[in-house]
Amino acid sequence: MTPRISSVRAVALQGCNVFVLVHTTNGIAGVGECYPVREPWAAKWVAEFVEHVLAPMLVGSDPREVDVLWHRLYDETTSRQGDKGIQLHGISGVDIALWDIAGKLAGVPVCALLGGAWRNRIPMYASIGGAADAPREEICAQVAASLERGFRAVKIRTHWGAHRRDVDPDGDLDLVRAVKVLAGEGVRVAFDANNGYSEGVALRQGRRLQELGVAFFEEPVAHHDYSGLRRIADALDLPIAAGEQEYTRWHFRDLIQHAGVDILQPDVTKCGGISELRRIGVLADVFGKTVIPHCNHSTIGLAATLHWIAAERHAAPAYECVGREPAAERLFAEPLVFDDGFYTVPDRPGLGLEVRPEMLESLAL
Repeated sequence: MTPRISSVRAVALQGCNVFVLVHTTNGIAGVGECYPVREPWAAKWVAEFVEHVLAPMLVGSDPREVDVLWHRLYDETTSRQGDKGIQLHGISGVDIALWDIAGKLAGVPVCALLGGAWRNRIPMYASIGGAADAPREEICAQVAASLERGFRAVKIRTHWGAHRRDVDPDGDLDLVRAVKVLAGEGVRVAFDANNGYSEGVALRQGRRLQELGVAFFEEPVAHHDYSGLRRIADALDLPIAAGEQEYTRWHFRDLIQHAGVDILQPDVTKCGGISELRRIGVLADVFGKTVIPHCNHSTIGLAATLHWIAAERHAAPAYECVGREPAAERLFAEPLVFDDGFYTVPDRPGLGLEVRPEMLESLAL
């Protein structure tokens, strides 16, 4: 009997994650995650968009027709809701859940559906934020703790934002120097300005970071300043990274062609799910770009990212990890496994995560 989608539910959680549960007529359920929106009211908006706008377009459909359903949701909502923000957050969560269902129906992990796994242990880098405001000692303590957990790569995120431009570039460099000394040889160190510099300052910073041997320089200027990104990327040998603010393949096409960045950073819970991450990956391959997905989640979104990385032929040295969320991990019968700087790709059918219903209800907003 052909399976059909019987219901779609979105749950806004404490911590402002939004989980999507897609149920089918044959009893199989898929789980997905929308981009974490940080505010309870925003999480509820995303959940309502999924349940009231997307769900009616899905119920009764064959869940295996993932590409057909993706384009139905995108085409029928773009004219009114645009092609960024809540619309793509919702589609991403649904799409991830549909891939989970497809894997469970086939009895294989999602990475097998994507063409097979080149690797089953994924090296991660510790993504350490708040460096714009936290004391240097605190950031260095976090770096030291990350090294003790087995990470062999770290990224320092400033969280400046374009509204706090050029506040303390010398202080940023001093912090990077301190982290490089602490990390020692063999540990990759990257730096994320979070849109925090003007073009001239970004160029000067980039040259200094290049001399320090930094692995890459992320979002040196405002994410929408494609021409500035292009000039910085052209002027430096240091790889320039961007893309966490972008959404579909068309936005990443423009990021490649007009901004000329070296490293693309789509987020699976934002860009359009596994389906769109896959298409962005093909685009990157055609243009010879590296993909290091943005990932500020540690549960379903991370699982989806790991499956894509496993099936991606051109592996990056390390991938983003913002740390574990013990409260959220209690939602699952078998959480993702992290050990000595690596995450293991689940080998169970689908994404490999099963939600515990009683815990989900206890954490719902």
